[in-house]
Amino acid sequence: MKVSRGRIFRIAVLACVIVLAIAYLPLLGIWALNTLFGLSIAYSLKTWFASLLIFGVVSHRAGGGK
Repeated sequence: MKVSRGRIFRIAVLACVIVLAIAYLPLLGIWALNTLFGLSIAYSLKTWFASLLIFGVVSHRAGGGK
């Protein structure tokens, strides 16, 4: 079975988008909370993991993890 270069490129781009989304969405969530409520949450690896965990739980409970 031969896979075309275009298909490989699309898969690679999709993988990059997913990795970037996982990396930046928690930071955007922290930024949004800081902006809306003035919480002064620091940007660190600890808060990034906590934000990722919260988004995962909320997404799962909202039906995204079926």
